[in-house]
Amino acid sequence: MMNDLGLYVHIPFCQARCHYCDFVSLCPRPGDIDNYLGALEKELLGFDRLFDRSIIETIYIGGGTPSILNLDQTGRLLEMLQPLRKAVTEFTIEANPESVSDEKVRLWQDHGIDRVSLGMQTSDPLWLKTLGRIHTTEKVAQAVDIIRQRIDCLNIDLIYGLAPGDKTYMKTLEEIIGLRPQHISIYELEVYDHLPLAKMLSERVDSDESFEQFHRLMSRLESVGYQRYEVSNFSLPGFEAKHNQRYWKRQNTLGVGLGAHSLIDNKRFNNTADLTQYLAGERIEHRENLSSDEALLEEIMLGLRRVKGMNYRNLIKQYPDRSDMIDRFVQQQIQLDRLILTDDCLKATQLGLDLLDRIVLDFMSLQ
Repeated sequence: MMNDLGLYVHIPFCQARCHYCDFVSLCPRPGDIDNYLGALEKELLGFDRLFDRSIIETIYIGGGTPSILNLDQTGRLLEMLQPLRKAVTEFTIEANPESVSDEKVRLWQDHGIDRVSLGMQTSDPLWLKTLGRIHTTEKVAQAVDIIRQRIDCLNIDLIYGLAPGDKTYMKTLEEIIGLRPQHISIYELEVYDHLPLAKMLSERVDSDESFEQFHRLMSRLESVGYQRYEVSNFSLPGFEAKHNQRYWKRQNTLGVGLGAHSLIDNKRFNNTADLTQYLAGERIEHRENLSSDEALLEEIMLGLRRVKGMNYRNLIKQYPDRSDMIDRFVQQQIQLDRLILTDDCLKATQLGLDLLDRIVLDFMSLQ
């Protein structure tokens, strides 16, 4: 029996580390990228059996900055993925504006990439510098023009919650709307004490102002035709990200590359984040067979992120031993105006989407 599968490919290299970034990323030394591609090819070959019994529906090349690869390296990466994309319905690559070129985009198109996710974050020059971004607003417009000549489907990222009283995020949004991408992702700035940005900010945005900023962004996006379909993601009708939805639906997704995470048949495993170990073939750092309760928690935590919600009847069927507890939890959250149950559809209210962390904690307290 053939199973559907999503494939995530991590390219961890960046020209410069952003001051806020806590992802698995690093600046390459001479030879690192070529050595990495060799190790990545070996890892992919190790999953031949899985690929033989699976239909790969989505591929997502993320990072890091995948667009940092030169033309030869880009071609090498895409050639090793070529045999896996026969049934792919969405093929995405992440890019930063400063490393987009016509030659690279032509190569992406030639190998079936049909969606680009572009990291803009902000259009304000001072904030770009503070965040450690190395592109300019002009570079964003140039990159979009280059991409659009060959690949139409585009996502642009925006960060809000930069500072108390800051209004630049709305100016950034207007510039993004002017570019009319099919998809927009908006993320609250997370400040980690161990990263450089923490020392550069004199004040941080509190939760009340963060909610206000998000709702201003959401209201404006909805006024020009973008629909919220997940906590942080908006799209024009029909352009929801297929690959990302696999995570929220807990569908099988294989992650390859440094620090990549996978979920296959209710088993989670992740690769090492140590480049030396990865290049030596010491890939898997942790494996875990999820218990029924752990899987149920993930179903709730991820399923309620989707604005459409989840199928309540299927949830009860899947976890019959926990049906009473699930029902008690749902009724409690309905009374708090955080969840709605209509027929078989369980979904979060507007308040519930704002308070998803609280909802998850409430559910955990019942387990």
